[in-house]
Amino acid sequence: METMYAETTLINENLMFKNKINNKEEFIVDYIPPLGNGEGYTSLELFLISLLTCCCSTVKILLDKQFKIKIRKFHGTAKAVRKDEHPTCFSQIDILLQISADALNDEMMKKAVSLSENKFCPVIAMMNKNIQCNISWNISHE
Repeated sequence: METMYAETTLINENLMFKNKINNKEEFIVDYIPPLGNGEGYTSLELFLISLLTCCCSTVKILLDKQFKIKIRKFHGTAKAVRKDEHPTCFSQIDILLQISADALNDEMMKKAVSLSENKFCPVIAMMNKNIQCNISWNISHE
């Protein structure tokens, strides 16, 4: 079982925090003005990129290992809709995976995405079921 360590320190009078995870480089988390300075990543921005990279990583691993697909290009985008009322969390997230690979087809992608969503992606597994997450893809053979 892996243990991760995170620490955060308030570094101004607003909501700017200096953060460190394990022994990696420090980074800034801030909030939007007027409560923050808007000079770092917000917590929701970090959550969204965590979700996107986790989803892409698990799909790539599944395509590599289960289907023996050699991926030439892989690009993912995520668009999140944030609620206006508190808690101002995401209500919907749309992820688009754009993959270039020979012999890859929709059935393989459907299975890899389903396994990622339902079994392997830890960020999706931790999401509240109140967030609608839609994953789609485009395949090219270029």
